[in-house]
Amino acid sequence: MKQRSRAAKSQRPRTENQAGAEQSDAEVASWLERVKEHKPDSIQPAGEESAFWSSPSEAPAPNNSPALEVSVEPAPSRNDENATIEARQLEAETSQLEDASKLAFEYVGGEGPPVTASNVDHMHEKPAPADDRMWNVNPTSNLGDLIRGIPEQSPGPAFETSVGLSVGGLRQAALEMAKRDAEAGLPVLDTTGRSEAEQELRGRCHSLFSDWSARERERLNNQVAVQEGRVTQSLGEVSLEVDRFERVTSELFRLQRRLEKNRSQVEATIEEQHVEEQRQSGHEEDQVNVQANTIPRKGKSGSRAFKSHWYALAISFLGIVEFLANAPVFGALLPRDPLTEQQIRFVSETSEGWWAGGLRVVSQFVLRPDAAILAAGVVTFLVVLAHFFGHSMRSLLFQRSAERSGDTVGSRSPMEFIVPMVISGLGLALVLGVLFEARVTLGEVSFTRFAQDSVKIEEFRRDASWQRVDGNLVGANEQTNRADDLEALAKNQREYALSMSGLSFPVFLLNTTLVLVAISAAYFHMRDPRKDRFNELPWERQRRELVAVGDSVQERIASGMGRLVQSLGEYRGMLSEKPLNEAPALAHQLEATVMAYRAENG
Repeated sequence: MKQRSRAAKSQRPRTENQAGAEQSDAEVASWLERVKEHKPDSIQPAGEESAFWSSPSEAPAPNNSPALEVSVEPAPSRNDENATIEARQLEAETSQLEDASKLAFEYVGGEGPPVTASNVDHMHEKPAPADDRMWNVNPTSNLGDLIRGIPEQSPGPAFETSVGLSVGGLRQAALEMAKRDAEAGLPVLDTTGRSEAEQELRGRCHSLFSDWSARERERLNNQVAVQEGRVTQSLGEVSLEVDRFERVTSELFRLQRRLEKNRSQVEATIEEQHVEEQRQSGHEEDQVNVQANTIPRKGKSGSRAFKSHWYALAISFLGIVEFLANAPVFGALLPRDPLTEQQIRFVSETSEGWWAGGLRVVSQFVLRPDAAILAAGVVTFLVVLAHFFGHSMRSLLFQRSAERSGDTVGSRSPMEFIVPMVISGLGLALVLGVLFEARVTLGEVSFTRFAQDSVKIEEFRRDASWQRVDGNLVGANEQTNRADDLEALAKNQREYALSMSGLSFPVFLLNTTLVLVAISAAYFHMRDPRKDRFNELPWERQRRELVAVGDSVQERIASGMGRLVQSLGEYRGMLSEKPLNEAPALAHQLEATVMAYRAENG
């Protein structure tokens, strides 16, 4: 079909069409040179051919003829030799124009003059461009796309698949239009200027180039706007963090001023208390030295919470109470001497007046020295053990306090104080247990002794009966009196023992209370080696918290500044970007499309 169309058109004179094509090629080449020099103001070529990049003055006439159904009558065959030679020359020229049009379309984004039939061999020798600058200029198209003609342009980012498909579809449509025009004998030979199909093709090329440039500018403007928003947000975040850091810094300065003020007040109060203590104790020399600041002292070093004389008085009273509570128990438990019992009864019967009670108590201890010494030993054990326990406990607390506050220089093991506490505690428990067990045992001992006394009473009464029988009334009365006295004493001792045994648990609680009181007295009697000073731990905790907050704010400021610098770099790169940098390549493609139409139409 192509050969027949070429043969049919060879009958028409081509002088005027060839001249118009050469002039159009020259103008398009000059316009392409201006586009490649990146002169936006001179993109549209001047002159008569400027309609290539301007909108067509009038809408192209619709082409209702089908794309592939137009049949052209074959040209009448020639019998002469001249007609055969001319047909062969026309076929060779047509193949050269097809190769030139394909090469012009495939050479995308290249630099140099446009591809024409005159430099086809030279362009075939040039190397192919890189893959990353190639467009998909040969998309796979089905028959329906070719029948519909020139496809409509769809918006999308520049130099993506849509642009390559648009240019490829435009080229395919241009080739099909050229074939249809050639088969239909268009353009008419006697017409001047461009044909309607070429005008339509140029209008499509202009629309494609305009849409691409508009999308490219819009894309860059959107990116710049987004980057400006990021820069503004980063600036706001950094500004807020800087303000927060300034507030933290000012709070640190205020904390330092409050710390200095409180330290001065506390040290002045401690100094006044020390001077008052020295004045009361009568240390005039130390008082003068403190007032003259010759001996710097910051606290009451080595003071006692419980003075020594009061401590001695309290311990003595506790010992007396403990002795009086436990001495009768040991006296009742120890073996009895009849003579001692008789003397005790004699003192009790003859004592009168205000001192009668005291004499009876003293007689118990004096006439029973073994029980008194045993009770005094037990009381001494309790007092000494309580003293050691209280001192060890306070020393342990002092050592733990020094470790927490960091005042200690040397490290002392807590076992130095725990071991005495454990030993003294076990001693106290054993002594209290002995006293409790003695009172419980006193009840059983009282029954045994009462039985023994009952035997003696019966013996005295039998003797009195025999003496009466013998007529010795004086001896009988004496034995009867002894029996009565012994019976009364046995009953009294039994009742006393039973009452003491019943009070075992209450007396145990009393002994425990006395021991606790002794421990407390020893605890407060120990001298405090610490010095009164200003406590900086709460202030130090606040300072560390503020420093931690300041460090975190500094980290956020550093990261925010890094993001800001990165955003500014991207923003500067966008501002330096040229949105129409690839315009020459696209113009070259569109130019190749028009040239392909001309080459195919002939």
